[in-house]
Amino acid sequence: MYRELAHGVNNRHFFLRSPEVESWEGQESDTYISLWEYDESIIDFFRNTGSLRGFDGLIYMPDEFILDIDTENGSSDYARQKTIALTMKLSEEFKVPHSIYFSGRGFHIGIPSNAFRWEPCDDLHTRIKKLFRSNGIYDLADISVTDKTRLVRLVNTKNTKSGLYKVQLKKGEIHKSIEEIYELAQSPREKFIYDTECDPVFDLTAITPAEKKLRYGSGEHKPDPVNYPCIQEMLDGENIQSRHMTALRIVSHLRKSLPEKSVKAIMHEWTDRLGSLSGKRELTYDEIDKIINYTYDANGGDGYNYGCLDNVMTHHCKQICRLYKVRREEPVNDASSLESDYVKFIESGVKPIDLGGVIGLQYYPVYPGEFVILQAPPKHMKTTLLQNWVYRFKRRTYFLEMEMSKRQMWNTFLQIHTGKDEDYLRNNYNEFIGESANFRWLTMDFNRCRAEDLHKRILMMPYKPELLVIDHMQRLSGSIDSHTYNHEVSNILSNLAVKENIIIIAIAEIDKDSMRNGQHMGSVKGGAAAVYDANKVIAITKVFRDSEGLITAMSIKDFANREKEYLHGDVSVNNKQIFGRV
Repeated sequence: MYRELAHGVNNRHFFLRSPEVESWEGQESDTYISLWEYDESIIDFFRNTGSLRGFDGLIYMPDEFILDIDTENGSSDYARQKTIALTMKLSEEFKVPHSIYFSGRGFHIGIPSNAFRWEPCDDLHTRIKKLFRSNGIYDLADISVTDKTRLVRLVNTKNTKSGLYKVQLKKGEIHKSIEEIYELAQSPREKFIYDTECDPVFDLTAITPAEKKLRYGSGEHKPDPVNYPCIQEMLDGENIQSRHMTALRIVSHLRKSLPEKSVKAIMHEWTDRLGSLSGKRELTYDEIDKIINYTYDANGGDGYNYGCLDNVMTHHCKQICRLYKVRREEPVNDASSLESDYVKFIESGVKPIDLGGVIGLQYYPVYPGEFVILQAPPKHMKTTLLQNWVYRFKRRTYFLEMEMSKRQMWNTFLQIHTGKDEDYLRNNYNEFIGESANFRWLTMDFNRCRAEDLHKRILMMPYKPELLVIDHMQRLSGSIDSHTYNHEVSNILSNLAVKENIIIIAIAEIDKDSMRNGQHMGSVKGGAAAVYDANKVIAITKVFRDSEGLITAMSIKDFANREKEYLHGDVSVNNKQIFGRV
């Protein structure tokens, strides 16, 4: 089972196995854990959507279910009085064992899981809400702290607003004055095990929640244009040639990742949309249900599968799709189709990153699906330049670092972020604790891997990165023959950028002859073949040092570019910040 961990309410979506939760207790900062437990489906859902909004998977009862008793008008003593009333209700009316916690402002009551008769389901939260509302428990506790992805404060972690810790109270301590409880919460306390033995009192399996009403969205939020735009257009109901044939394709796609009841809900809403567009009912719910069953049961239960070359799918194909470039065949295009594809690309609104303008040079765009190589000799601040780029873009970044240590990387990022030098940060480190909140877009991996395994690592992440940064290509573990392997790596990275529609930037070190004679297109170990697959090759051609040997400026030039853009100029280096023409 898994729980979600959050470092503050705005820095969440870290998933860990339930037994690992206890290791995060004792934090001197706001630390939260999910109220419920989950299986691996929640990780897959977040990886695919980048959010937990709309999560419809199963939820599981934790070892201890938490009731929250909040303050009213800031009064912790008012919450204490309600907590006393609720503990009496649990003890006398239901004979349920429980633990009591001061949460830093209000109070929590923990009920052991064996007090419930339950089974994993997607509406466990609404079942318990209905049961506890009917028997008066939510007259005293906060009913909203039941939601499917609700967070609760982790025991022995600090509430930074009050300066007090969430601590467990011993039997009878709830009757102390609120001032005495504040004293108990000045620091973490040792937890104790209370008697949790009891028969199931609350039967959640007997609860039948009210029928859910499907709520459609506002329609203002659009999906990622590169992920199956053909299906998106079909779901919108626009440009449809055959309702029946289109429904088969949509269901075939949805059944691969959604349960049947979700597919049915989506398709019923789709028929409503078709009716609103045409002014009449195009397909009945019964007709749609037959199509769904037919799609699932076809081919001996294997169902229908339609690829990119299917005639209906091709009708809705978009050039911006991340699968477009890897289709097995491309038809001959006339001028009209070329024009149409170009217009679709322009209207898609895909935003490039600007490697030149962001550091004060010429506009130099890089689009999703492109692979860029940065080459330079050792000791030329290649990694620091990469860090300046990703810091300014703040796109979701997977940074594979195989040369520098964690301390070195974080120290450089802090210098870029604050403008302070290393000595100042070392002597005043307390000023910068918590700056990690400004780097939520960053995921760093210090483990070497084969280039062939990078795709798996991306798929295992909770979200797909927009940027993959590799420091550096030669350290991707593989063949001893670096010349041959670098060529293979370049080809793998180029294909990965297209397949996942992400931007990949990789450092490649130049060979010794090039250090003596000057860089060129074939300077990278592996020669020109190693950089042939790159869309762009950029180099730090020269650095300027002061009397102490510190780099104060660098020359940057592009050596290869499949587009018309040009990059050439000198930029200033101020400590670890790189920006502005010299």
